[in-house]
This record gives sequence, C-alpha cells and structure tokens, in this order.
Amino acid sequence: MDFTSLFNMQGMMFCVLALGWYLRKKGMIDKSGKALLSNLVMNVTLPASIIKSFQMEFSMDILKLTLEVIVISFLIQIISNGLSRVLYPGWNEESRKVLQYATIVSNAGILGNAIAEGIFGDLGIMYAAVYTIPTRIFMWSVGLTYFTEAPTKKELVKKVLTHPCIIACAVGLVFMLGKIKLPSGIDGAISALGNC
Repeated sequence: MDFTSLFNMQGMMFCVLALGWYLRKKGMIDKSGKALLSNLVMNVTLPASIIKSFQMEFSMDILKLTLEVIVISFLIQIISNGLSRVLYPGWNEESRKVLQYATIVSNAGILGNAIAEGIFGDLGIMYAAVYTIPTRIFMWSVGLTYFTEAPTKKELVKKVLTHPCIIACAVGLVFMLGKIKLPSGIDGAISALGNC
C-alpha cells in the first residue's frame, strides 16, 4: 500500500491546524469566530461534501459495502459504549463523564471525512458519512445522558433526523438511488462548498 497520499493529507491538515492556531493566537479568530466556523462546517460544508459524494453511479457493490460499513459502525459504538462504562472506575464523576463521552463519540465526522476524501475520493467520504450515522445516534442519546437529563425518544429521533449530516446522507442516497444528477450550477456550488 502506498502511504504517500496519507502522509500528504496529514501534512495538509497539520498546515491548516497551524494556520488556525496562528490566527487564534493573533486574535484574528475570537470566540464568536470560532463558533461561526464550527457552525459553518457542521451545517454547510460537511453536508455539501456528503451530498457531492453521493453523486456517483449506483451499484449493488456500493450498496453492499454501505450496509457493511453501517453494521460495523454500530458494533463499534456498542463496544465503545460498553467500554465507557468500565474503563474509568478511579476518576471523579465530572472527569469520568468527559472520558466516557470521548470514548463513545469520536472526531470521525470532521477529521475522518477530510482524510477519507483525500485518500479515497468521493467514495471515501460517502462511506465516512454513513459510518458516522451510529456515532451521531449515540452522541444524541447516550452522550447527552452524561451531561444532561436523558432525552425522550421523540427528542432523540428529532435530533438525529434533523442533524444536517444525516439529512445530507438521506438526500444523497435518494439522488444516487434515483440516478438524479444535479444541474451543473447547483452541482458546482455544492462541490465548491464541500471542498471548503
């Protein structure tokens, strides 16, 4: 296996991270700017890149691999949830809750998508987006119980189904299965936003 693209992607991400650190250090990005950038990524650029990744020819192989990815992701979440309950017996309650949350909720949705796209292209980001669906379900259910009152089933379903990345997966899947190609202007806009 050629690791060149992986090293190139890590180098690129390190440069972007260093730029962010520099801009924050110089005061060019303050607290409100940080919140704005986070909201922009979660609500615009990630969903756009997910929709863009589904703009490919549908095949049974892709469907089979997509189902395998989501099953494996659910298994990982179940195992992570079990581990989070037994790994931190000596920690105080506040620290234990943070560690438990970090055990079940990875950063795969932001960093993982960029790495998957950089190495595997649109197919990689599509699989990465599908992989994070169980993570988002656990984040909005079990994860919330560490810091707040457990959500009702109705609240949980609403939070999961209205998450911009979940909506983008559903829209992208409809486009792929329906063989719907976006008009070039819209496709270009979504591609440009997703590439951010």
